[in-house]
Amino acid sequence: MRQGQVWQFERDRPSKEDDPRTPYRVVVSADYRLPPERRWVLTVPIVSTLDVDTPVAVRLQPGDPVKGFIRADEVTRTYVPWLTGPVGMITVATLNALAAALRTEMDL
Repeated sequence: MRQGQVWQFERDRPSKEDDPRTPYRVVVSADYRLPPERRWVLTVPIVSTLDVDTPVAVRLQPGDPVKGFIRADEVTRTYVPWLTGPVGMITVATLNALAAALRTEMDL
């Protein structure tokens, strides 16, 4: 598991067909905090559409493994066994945009 990887989230599937959430999460925990025995990690969800106007959403680019937006304003502690994959890794440009969005969200 590495920062910037996209994993499928098996715990909280969308309950409605028109639900904008997708079953994907991006790992945002620092790599040094991701040893194999780690049971909890910080993730942010990927949504297919934005339901609110947020300045900290990051649009996924053509080189990223899935489509949609990363919601940097919804950092969540996630239980590792609920994640399957990984699906892929976001691009360096997307990871840099996500880092900037997280700094903005947390006022760092």
